[in-house]
Amino acid sequence: MANPPDIVAVEHIYGVNECTKLTTTNATDITTAVATDYTHKVNGIYISNIDGSSNFECDIYIDKNGTYYYIIKTVVIPADSTLSVLDQPLYLNFDAGNAVGDKLVATASGANGLDVCVSYEQITDVA
Repeated sequence: MANPPDIVAVEHIYGVNECTKLTTTNATDITTAVATDYTHKVNGIYISNIDGSSNFECDIYIDKNGTYYYIIKTVVIPADSTLSVLDQPLYLNFDAGNAVGDKLVATASGANGLDVCVSYEQITDVA
């Protein structure tokens, strides 16, 4: 059982969709943290502005044990529109040295205007 798992010798792959309403301007987890013996292959991140008249700005970043790596920063999502964030998959891992998993986090410039959906695969090499 390696961290990250050997994705050539995969034991299980679980397809997951997590959808979150950004109800606050505070940082909101949009995926669960990667568990030990797993890696997450993120295939898609979609941000929908569900407000009929207001634009909202959005940040999405990877939280790696309290250090943030931005995927998008201060991107405007126009009213009644959806943005697809990823062109290529990205991987989130478990950091065995710090016993914490990576996770995706989002912030919005206003409350209750954005929905975020993340599609990913939980991959493990453990039976």
